[in-house]
Amino acid sequence: MKEGEVIYGLTTDGKIYLNPSIATANTAIHEVGHIWVDYVQNMKPELFNKGIQLVEGTEADKRIDVSKRAKAHRHQ
Repeated sequence: MKEGEVIYGLTTDGKIYLNPSIATANTAIHEVGHIWVDYVQNMKPELFNKGIQLVEGTEADKRIDVSKRAKAHRHQ
């Protein structure tokens, strides 16, 4: 965690933890997304990899560096 960083929520071991004083519905949806990505990666790796391929090189990829995150997911 970086100094001054605010944590709205996090996901670990398939459980979602939300900071009740600042989390929003968007926070919960975002955290569920992490669980979904982990599920797809483990149960349907071909679908996960196709999704990564579709996003690579797009504006979204430039903003969040999908390639880097996908490589991190593949090595977990």
